Amino acid sequence: MRKTKKRSPIIFYTLAIVGMVLAYIFYSHIFEPKKIILKSLAASKNITSMAFASSFKTEIIGEKKWKWDISFNGKYAKNADSPYIEGTLGLDIVSPYPQFNFKGVAIELVSLEKDVVYLQCKNASAITFVDLEPVLGQWILLDSRNMQKKNVITDEKIKIIKSHLNDAYIKNEFITFKKLSSEKISQTRSYHYAIKIQPKIFEKFMNDFASALADSKMDAPDKAILEQYFAQINPFLKTKEISGEIWIGKGDARIRKIEIHMDEKNIINASFAIEFNDFNKEFTRISPKPNITLEDAFQKITGRELKGLLPNSQGNEAQAKAEVFNDIDTDNDGLPDFMELRLKTDMYNPDSNNNGIKDGEEFLLGDIP
Repeated sequence: MRKTKKRSPIIFYTLAIVGMVLAYIFYSHIFEPKKIILKSLAASKNITSMAFASSFKTEIIGEKKWKWDISFNGKYAKNADSPYIEGTLGLDIVSPYPQFNFKGVAIELVSLEKDVVYLQCKNASAITFVDLEPVLGQWILLDSRNMQKKNVITDEKIKIIKSHLNDAYIKNEFITFKKLSSEKISQTRSYHYAIKIQPKIFEKFMNDFASALADSKMDAPDKAILEQYFAQINPFLKTKEISGEIWIGKGDARIRKIEIHMDEKNIINASFAIEFNDFNKEFTRISPKPNITLEDAFQKITGRELKGLLPNSQGNEAQAKAEVFNDIDTDNDGLPDFMELRLKTDMYNPDSNNNGIKDGEEFLLGDIP
């Protein structure tokens, strides 16, 4: 009897410890990620400004390899009607075709208000088919406030879409989370999770979303556009493995960093990463002046007038395009006249080097006509 009494506390404490360990594992791997993600989404609503640094890298594997290296680093702040964004876009492209190679291209971007964007080319390599030197260092104004806008998704329609997406995701949680070791991001202790997309569950999610969308009060053209767009996603995901990682600050529950990796065996490797910091800090906003219009920039680069390529609300799109491109390719070889001037080919001869291939076709094949 005495031995039994002595063993009982040991068995009890052992079972308690095992239970606590199992409970911690169960919570940390199943409940904790969902709880923290929901908390981070709630915390994002209180962000008024932040800095960000992003990169997008892609490599196409095969006989003819391509590599893209795109970065966009800058700042964001809420405005009354639209977000204020400033940043620098960096672009490097390595391709099997010399005329499509870009190295060290840097473009500064500022968006002061809705539909108003300023661009400034700060650095540009020798790009074969276009010369950016005439506009280097000048702010180019892109103002689309008076332009035609087709198939505009209103705030009311966005609410409907969000509601259907949320309902479909609750039924089909196609993103899985796995807890990883905690790490510091920008000197901030952060929760760290691996994420992975489950294609089969995603397909069920899309089916539920499509069914809800079909029964919604949205206009038929908007439904058709969304259905066509999402119909292309399923086959895309089925052939690719998409995974990544996410870091969320332990103190404020704000997302600090996201990495996404996409692989398709022997075809493509791609990765996207974005990091956030300096939340809700005041920063000096840029107001670019002086500037030139898009029409001025087009004329300086190509030597031709834009003539309403982007029609206003009273313009006719087909007529505008006809005015711009009418007789722009004099010899009808697929290369516009301004590119023929840049490439020093004969704009009056569709086969400048007389090798039996039209100049435009030869250019797309990777050769200089």
